[in-house]
Amino acid sequence: MCEKKEGETMEANELKVLLGVNERNLSYEFSHLPGCIGEYNTLLAEAQDAELHAKMHFEVTEARVDGEVRALLPSLLEPGKKYTEGMVEKGVLLHADVQTARRQYIAAVTARNKIKAVCEGLEAKRAMLMSLGAFQRSEMGEMTMRERAMKNGDVGR
Repeated sequence: MCEKKEGETMEANELKVLLGVNERNLSYEFSHLPGCIGEYNTLLAEAQDAELHAKMHFEVTEARVDGEVRALLPSLLEPGKKYTEGMVEKGVLLHADVQTARRQYIAAVTARNKIKAVCEGLEAKRAMLMSLGAFQRSEMGEMTMRERAMKNGDVGR
């Protein structure tokens, strides 16, 4: 159910299967859900780490290029003219290294958001499964484990 190899993207149909509930086989759903939640929470933590590293790389690249642009601008201007902050900002913004680092940061944020959405979907699935399980037990008149334990006198031992 949760088999997803590193680097793979989830297609819409895979998400429907992962986040959907097979009401005819709730025991399977219940037994596999904790592993899926754990797996995707781990992936979320890794994605958050990757996002923070990408942000740090972007900020360091931006700072480095800012210094480079400030050092280069005086040689490009007419003698006696001074550069403006707007010139520096444009030079930094248009630099290939900054653009690449920005794209990497945006991609990391997007990846985290996608995994976070799956985690939220799995939590919603858990809530739905608990509700469905309680409903099916009540429909079948099945005693819960606690009710059985109380009937057998096993509570509090």
